[in-house]
Amino acid sequence: MKFASVLVALACAMSVSAFAPTAPLRALTTRSVDSKVTMMAGKSSSKLKYVNAIPLSDLPKPGGAVGAVVGGLDVCIAVGTDGLIYALGGKAPPTGTPLKDGKVGKKTIKDAQYGTE
Repeated sequence: MKFASVLVALACAMSVSAFAPTAPLRALTTRSVDSKVTMMAGKSSSKLKYVNAIPLSDLPKPGGAVGAVVGGLDVCIAVGTDGLIYALGGKAPPTGTPLKDGKVGKKTIKDAQYGTE
């Protein structure tokens, strides 16, 4: 019984040494002091630029919506029943269907497929 225990302990010790690091531990933990990384944000100028999505003549009547691609983004331009103009993402979140086909209310737009607002 003692011989079997010694044999198992010896086998475990040999298999564990296969996973031991070969490089000296000191080399793994040294760090360069000349780090130039900073977490402080520098001053940046505003790069916001407004562009026309659709010509004013293509603006839908109150209660309507139209789709457009602006700067590579699919958008929906909707005019509420009260006449206010809204610009939002062109796809309905649950289904991905175009919102331009939805029913526009005063402050909401309903998905044409499922009617979600």
